[in-house]
Formats: sequence, structure tokens, C-alpha cells
Amino acid sequence: MKFILVLFLFGMGFSPQLTADHHESKPWVVEIGPENKELLPKGKESDGIIGDFVMQNDKVVALISGNLPFRKANMGTFWGEDNWTPGCLYDLSIKGSDNDQLTIFAPTGQRGKVSYVRIAELKDSSLVGIETIVTPANNNGIYEKHLYVLKSGWSGVLIETTYKNRSDKKVTVQLSDEWTKFRSTGTFNGIKWADSIDPADKGAYAYASVEWNGSKIIDASQMDMEPEESFRYARFVAVGNSPAQAAGHVSEWIHNVITLSGKITGPAGDPVDSAIVTIKKGEDSIRVYPDAKGHYSAKLEKGLYAIKATDIGRNPIGDIEMTMDDDTRSSFKMSSPSRVVFDIQDVNGESIPCKVMFRGLDGTPNPSLGPTDRAHGCRDQYHSEIGQFIVSLTPGKYEVTVVRGIEYSSIKKVITLAEGKSAKVSGQLKRVIDTSGWVSADYHNHSTPSGDNTCGTDDRIINIAAEHIEFAPTTEHNRIYNWYPHIKRLGLESEIKTVVGMELTGSGTHFNSFPLEEKAFLQDVRAPHWNKDPRITAATLENHGGYRQDRWIHINHPDMIWNFTDRDGDGRTDGGFIGLGQLIDAIETQNYRTSHILDEAPYRIIEGAGATPFERAQGATFSINREFVWLQLLNQGHRMWGIAVSDAHHVYGNGVGGWRAYVQS
Repeated sequence: MKFILVLFLFGMGFSPQLTADHHESKPWVVEIGPENKELLPKGKESDGIIGDFVMQNDKVVALISGNLPFRKANMGTFWGEDNWTPGCLYDLSIKGSDNDQLTIFAPTGQRGKVSYVRIAELKDSSLVGIETIVTPANNNGIYEKHLYVLKSGWSGVLIETTYKNRSDKKVTVQLSDEWTKFRSTGTFNGIKWADSIDPADKGAYAYASVEWNGSKIIDASQMDMEPEESFRYARFVAVGNSPAQAAGHVSEWIHNVITLSGKITGPAGDPVDSAIVTIKKGEDSIRVYPDAKGHYSAKLEKGLYAIKATDIGRNPIGDIEMTMDDDTRSSFKMSSPSRVVFDIQDVNGESIPCKVMFRGLDGTPNPSLGPTDRAHGCRDQYHSEIGQFIVSLTPGKYEVTVVRGIEYSSIKKVITLAEGKSAKVSGQLKRVIDTSGWVSADYHNHSTPSGDNTCGTDDRIINIAAEHIEFAPTTEHNRIYNWYPHIKRLGLESEIKTVVGMELTGSGTHFNSFPLEEKAFLQDVRAPHWNKDPRITAATLENHGGYRQDRWIHINHPDMIWNFTDRDGDGRTDGGFIGLGQLIDAIETQNYRTSHILDEAPYRIIEGAGATPFERAQGATFSINREFVWLQLLNQGHRMWGIAVSDAHHVYGNGVGGWRAYVQS
């Protein structure tokens, strides 16, 4: 049976098995098949499937994408018709950490079809490798090879690229590597680094051109090559638990390094694992994070540095200048944290998910607790899956507001937080709106598997629970996915129900559909392909994996004119894609932006800041009022539900809860 919705608007190849012969000290490489898929690395951005290749040594594990049809990490890796990326470095993490944060490292920006990806035969038995080759016949006369090499003791992967101009013309080849989905990047001592989106994930990367096997260090974005000329260069890509640690592994290849280390503790000697040590040299800076015991370490080129230790809610220490000519130890004893201790319950005294908002008063600035993508500290908010939690804050005066969606009461309290002290906020959130027989639902949201955002999936689930969304189908871009394992791990099975589904996306109409069936370890988890004609896409979704009577299909943020009024855009009504309305269950009339449902016009003039980023990018001067057109379609006898969704890609600012639909149940 289809769900019935009422709109509620709230404006805000062969793979050998590993055996005992594979000693821990010896690197190995395998092709992944059905029988050894457990060797695939894990982590927030892990993307391995059957047909990929895995390399591992005593330090790291890496995954190279196989030469498979339409192979790509996710929708957001690269956009366009040639967005597949076989033969690239997809995953790289510290061995045993299950903490991959890398979406892709594409040597020389490699994308599109390759001739083959295979395990390399290397003369040096201490090395293992994988090679990606594009033959001249498939590359405009240019031979291109990317060799990924791993050796025991390396905290990263060496990539050697070879070009040969087999054409009869002078050519220019691309040398610039590309990695995606990092927000915090920089250069330190000539080494490029990138930090994970959420620093608390403690997964970072760095790389630089290095000398290896007779190759030269190159710092150029492109190279001119005469006919029959060849060229080879290498770079080392490292992983660490901080940018400084990753950069240090690269620095060992190109500098004489020393080690900076120390321990960060509180007044009683307790480790402070949430601190950040910032190392500055000239105008460049880089961060190093302590481990669970408070220890930190980084390898640096000799020189003059300034060091500073910070942690939210504690007094900063530094900047301490020191000239490092040898291994140096610098420890920090930090003050006690200033923090707010929360105990939020329902009327039965049970812990309850919630969202906290902080506002600085009397000169105290609003706090900055972290990136917009995470639940546990995003700007001036904190989203929690349970009611007992602690938030560290800079001392000052704050207004603290605790909420749980729109059906519950709120708690508001003004606190003055003294240095090194704790304040307590407790209370009960009471159900003040009776929605018996209805379920609060949001049919469109995203996390990092979608590719066009980097919100952690656990963060999205916590965001959903804190805003009291009770039913949220899984709707990641172009990937059939299941949020249930995340919900179970977070202990939120009694709070949120989900169903396997997806958003099928292309350069036209987007669709959300569920329930669907997962086929793990296949590209996009065996998602169907999008078609420019929305009727074909809708019919494909309706029958994907076999017809189901309860299959739901709706159009996301629809172009009302193109879909239903003027298909060829010539300004004359032709009915759009005739019959589309009979193939879908609903359209999104509200989607994360201000409602215009009461406007008495089919369009609105776009004025400056009133335009969406997409509209500004397209140079649009007016916008169609989706709600108005929908109402006119209803007047003409079309019957399609209108639903309100969040289409959330962040937690802060573009999280769930602003719009929601209620499903009778």
C-alpha cells in the first residue's frame, strides 16, 4: 500500500586468499573478489567493491579502484559524463584504524576510461604494486601509467607516473594531482596537506613530489613533450592522525627531519585528547592532534617554529618560539575546562535526544564548536542522541535553549560560566502537540555517501533524532544505501525508522525511491541508471529489482514548467512529459527554502541575495513559484501529493526539521 501524506509546513578478476604466509612485516596486494571482501578498508569515505585492489603493509592499507564499468567513488567525486575514475587511489588509512577519510586521490587528475588496472610485477621483492595503464590507442597517442607502490615501514603509498608521447605531434600533459572533498588544506615546508572534514575524526593526508628510482622532484602543473619523448616522476601520499603527522611522513622523503613530541594534560595530569597543537613557521601553519593518552608527535624540517596548544573551554598556551636543530620535546599542562553538563529527560524520566543552541550575552560571543557537518558541536549548536552529555565552552554568559523538534516544549536558561567551572542544565521536554496516529517524516536527506556533501552518516542520524523525525527513508545520491546499521549502533532504534532507498540523480529530474534492495560490494550498490526522460527513470525505479506494490517514487525539487507544462522550453504549453504524473506518487513542493505557497503569481523576481546559489550561477532573473504551479495542476484534475522535505546536506543551517511531512500510521 502506498503511503498517504498530509503536508505540514514549518518555515525555518581472481583474488588469492591471504594465509599464514603473509607475515605482518611483509607487504601484500590482492584483487578483491566475493571470498575476500572482508579485506576492504573501512571508514567514513571508504568506497571499495568487488574488483578493486587492496595493498597493505605494517603501517597502512590502501585501495585502488578496478577497471570496472562506470567505476567511481561517489556522485561528487567528479561531475560530468566522464566522471568514472578506475585506477585511482580511493581509500588510504592507518592499518587497523578503519578510518578512511579520503574520497579520491587522482594522479594527474586521472578520470575516464583506462586500458587496464592490474597487480604489477616488480623486480624488487620487498615492494608490491598496482599499475593503471592507458594505452596510446585510447589516449590520443599518449602512453600513461600510474604505478602505486608499497613497502614495509612506509606510512603511505608512492605513486610513479610515466608519460610517453607516441604521437607525431608535440603535446602538453597534465601533472597536477587532484583530491576532493577536503575543506581544510594547506602547504607546510613545501608539502601539501589536507585534514578530515571533522577534525575529531583524526584522519589527515599529505603529499609531495619525491625522488625515487631515478625520477626528479617536479613542481609544475604541466609538461610539454616532443614526439617519442618520455617522462617519469613520483610523489609520496601519506596518511596520519593529523595533518602534521601525515606531512611528517612525507618530509622524511625530502628533508633531514627531527621529531617534535610531547604530552598534553590537565591540571591533575589527566590526558587532554581533544586539544590541538598548532605549529607555525612563517606564514604557514599545520595542526597535530594528541592520541587518547595525550601524546603527540610530528616530524619536521629543522628550523624556527612557534607552537601553541588550544582546546575549547581551556586557556590557550603559546605561542612558544623555539629553534629546532634536534629532536625536541614540548609538553603542555592546560587549565581545567569550562563546561556545561546536560541532563535532559522526557516526562517519564528517560533520556531523550535533543538539540542545544547557545547564544552569547553581554559581550560574550556566540561559540564556534565545530564544522557545520557534524552533530556533536556545529557552530553554536550541539545535537545529541542522548540527554546526558557535556559541552565545553569559553567562560562567559550564555542563553541556552534545548529543543526537540516542534512537538515538544523547550528549556531556556541563562548561565554564567566561570573559568574552569561547570554549569548544569537539566529539565524535561514535554510532548505538547498530540500527533497520535501520525508519524513525523522527512523523505529527503543526505550524508557523505551521497558525494555532494561530507556530513557524517552518524551525524545525520543524530540530527534526525534530535529534531524528532520518526521516519526517514535512506536517500543518498545514486547509491542504494541503508541507514539502519547506523541507527542501531547509536541506540536509536526506538526513535527512528528507516527503509533502504536512494535518490537517482542526473542533469535533469531527480527522484527519491524506496524501498529498494541492496546488492553490497557492487558499484553504487547496484543502483539503476538515470535517464533524461523522467518517465523512463520513474518506470525504471518502479521495477528495479522487481515490482513492489509499496514502492514509493517522488520527484525532488521539480522544474514544474519543464516536467508538466513546457517540455521543449519554447514558451508554448505542450503538457510537459505527458503521463509523468501517473508514474509518481508525489512531488516536493517545499524543499529547504522559504515557502511561496500563498503567493498569487506563478513566478517571482529574483533580487540579489534573494536568489539561491543555483539561480545566481545560472544568471536567472526570475524563479518559478513551484507551489503555485502545483495548485494549478490540482485545479486541472492532476492528482499528486505535495510533500515537504529538508534535503539536508549539513547539520547546521541546512539540517533536518525545518520542513516535515506527517504520515498517517
